[in-house]
Amino acid sequence: MKSLASALLVASAAALTDPSNHWAIIVAGSNGFWNYRHQADAHHAYEIVTKNGIPPENVILFAYDDIANNVSNPVPG
Repeated sequence: MKSLASALLVASAAALTDPSNHWAIIVAGSNGFWNYRHQADAHHAYEIVTKNGIPPENVILFAYDDIANNVSNPVPG
């Protein structure tokens, strides 16, 4: 019984440290080109969590889609 408990403890620890079991919710709470840094930070956070093993399907990203083609953007797209 002791070895079963040890095996369960090891399996539980592995599940907690395995980033593929983790989720991330990332929110950029502002909009407008004048405040684009919040959306840039949110997209950078997405890049960081996916590069560190959290699967893209486990990441929820909320951000306005008003920067790329904004008339104030000197490099549209």
